[in-house]
Amino acid sequence: MGYRNQDYDIVARTRKIIEQYEKLGPDERYEVTLLLNCLLGLLIIPKERYLEEIPDNINLLTNWGIRDEFIEKPTRKITNKDFIRHLRNAVAHYHIRVCGEGQNIKNIWFWDSGFKVNIPVSNLKKFVVSLSDYYFEIVKRGKEADEPCRA
Repeated sequence: MGYRNQDYDIVARTRKIIEQYEKLGPDERYEVTLLLNCLLGLLIIPKERYLEEIPDNINLLTNWGIRDEFIEKPTRKITNKDFIRHLRNAVAHYHIRVCGEGQNIKNIWFWDSGFKVNIPVSNLKKFVVSLSDYYFEIVKRGKEADEPCRA
């Protein structure tokens, strides 16, 4: 059997992982680790194909839980695409600092060249879910199925 719609499955399954997580007991949860892993998959794989489809004429970031005050003194206006690209670079190059008290993680710093953002965990979760929903809608509405694998 050939894999027919890889993009759709990656986004849909990432979202399913987030939903399944909610059903785990408190002793089984590692929320920040899960969010970072899902974020990594959503920033690297779909970003490579769909970044250009994210509009910059509306402020998606605010709707997705990212407030202007989280972004530290940008040298220029950060567009939706810039933010996703910088966040992708930060995660891919492990420019991440998890902050909190003991096991209670409150926020995460991400940085890239000319970019630094401090996102509270609850806002990061909203961002990850919103990004997965957005990519899911893009993939559903029209990308062709992947080429079948050749032996």
